[in-house]
Amino acid sequence: MRRGAWLITVVTAVASFIAALGIQLVLGFALSPMTTSKSMRAVIMLLSFAAALAPCGYVAASIRLGAARLLAFLVFAATCAMLAISTRAPLWFEGSLLVLGPVATIVGATLSGWLRRIRL
Repeated sequence: MRRGAWLITVVTAVASFIAALGIQLVLGFALSPMTTSKSMRAVIMLLSFAAALAPCGYVAASIRLGAARLLAFLVFAATCAMLAISTRAPLWFEGSLLVLGPVATIVGATLSGWLRRIRL
């Protein structure tokens, strides 16, 4: 990479990660009161996590393609760290979180690339 270009990539990825966490938090608070089931709340949190990461991956890829890849890695690393520290979640939730988080980010980045080609 050119000198200093890595800084823009890192800042974009970290800002997208923070934005995704904020969106997920708002979605979780808005949708959680709709159910009393603990397993249904876990599903809502999982889907809100994916729903927050896809647009953030899209925006990160629109700014810099490497930022979307770094965002996917940050999501995977943060999920691994969270699961290593806390083991209260069911196994299906942990596995889904490990897969769905980076995949949602990559899907958002792919949509950015497709739309960029269509516009040209």
